[in-house]
Formats: sequence, C-alpha cells, structure tokens
Amino acid sequence: LVVACGLQAFQQLCGFNTLMYYSATLFKSIGFNKPTAVGLIISGTNFVFTLFALKYIDIIGRRRIMLYSSPGMIFGLGFASVSFYFLTKQTNGVLVDGTDYPKSWSIMVLFSMVFYVASYATGLGNVPWQQGELFALEVRGIGSSLATATNWTGNLIIGATYLSLIHKITAAGAFGFYAGLCILGWTFCLLCYPETAGLSLEEVTQIFKGDFGIRAAERLRREKADLRADADFYNTGAS
Repeated sequence: LVVACGLQAFQQLCGFNTLMYYSATLFKSIGFNKPTAVGLIISGTNFVFTLFALKYIDIIGRRRIMLYSSPGMIFGLGFASVSFYFLTKQTNGVLVDGTDYPKSWSIMVLFSMVFYVASYATGLGNVPWQQGELFALEVRGIGSSLATATNWTGNLIIGATYLSLIHKITAAGAFGFYAGLCILGWTFCLLCYPETAGLSLEEVTQIFKGDFGIRAAERLRREKADLRADADFYNTGAS
C-alpha cells in the first residue's frame, strides 16, 4: 500500500498536470503567438512516449524504467527553472502578458518541457497504474482504491496551488520546487520500489513479507532466469 500510494503521489506532485491544465496560458505568456499549437506539441510528446512505455515496460522493468526516466524529469524541470529565471529577468521574475521576451529563452522553456514530458510519459505516467499487481487478491480492491484516491488528492493539491505558487515564488521557483519533489520521488523509488516484472501475483505478495522486497525481488527474478536458462539448455541438448 505504501509503494502504490507513494507512486501515485509522485505522479501528481511532480507537477505534470499543471502543464496539461495551463500549457496554453503558459506558452502565451512567454511570447508564443500560437500557444494552443505549442501545447499540442506537449500533448503529442506525451502520446508518443506513452506508446513507447506500453511496449517496453515489461522488457525494461518497472523499477528500472522509473529509475532511468525520473532523472530526465528532474533535468527537464531544473532546466525549465533556469530558463524561466533568465527569461523573466527583465520583469523581476514575473510572467507578464505582452512582454517581448527573448525568443531563445522561450524556446529553451519549450525544449525543457518536451524533455520533461517525454521522461514522464516513459516512466511515471504509466508505472503507478500497474498498482494492481502489488496487492493480494483479497485486498486488491481496497488497495487500488486508496492508491487512486491518493492520486486524485495530489492532483487536487497541485491544480489548486499552481497559480498561487507562481505568484509567490515565480515560475522559476515553482518549477525548481517541482524538480525538488521529483528528487524525493526518485529517492522513494530507489529505496522502496521493487522490480515486479516477470513475477507472479503470489511471488509479488511473497517479496513484501518483512520489508519493501527490493533484494528479495531481485533474488527471485535471478532464480527464475537461471531456471529458464537451464530449461533452454536442456531443451537445446534434447533436440
């Protein structure tokens, strides 16, 4: 339950949905003439990399894809924070509609957002929704419900605080703050999220006995891989 709720909280507190909700407004304020079209670039990136994740999540592994993609999110948000800082120096960090901002920094903001969204869609956009496999059958309903409730609670918090956050600590500060939350989320995945790819539901339940099961999951997956390798060897010899 802690792992499932933690992943769902991470998915929302990284700030992704603020970009989905306010992308057109944001790109308009930094000087793009067709902000809706620019927002479609973000949505298209999300779509393409979601398809990539769906195809390769079992091949790469849930834990591994999270550990590899989260640093990309941190980089994207951190670079966005730096870009916003230099973009808005002439307006003291405040985004002002109609201001002639430097096009180079506006493009850097767009690049950072695309990079962030690609990293998000590859890992965090998909992995938390594999939550059902973390629960035994008898508690799967309530466990998935609590995890999903955590997701929507995080969504409410982020959506309700984004504009206030921009006002209080500027756009640069807000995206830097989201980058910091992503660092915490990546640390959570490193310490608490075991690899469940290739394990049966019974085996997933087994690895959580006593702790978060990271080492137990790796040991069990190695044993299964060795058994498959031995079986392939004997089958090859028999043929």
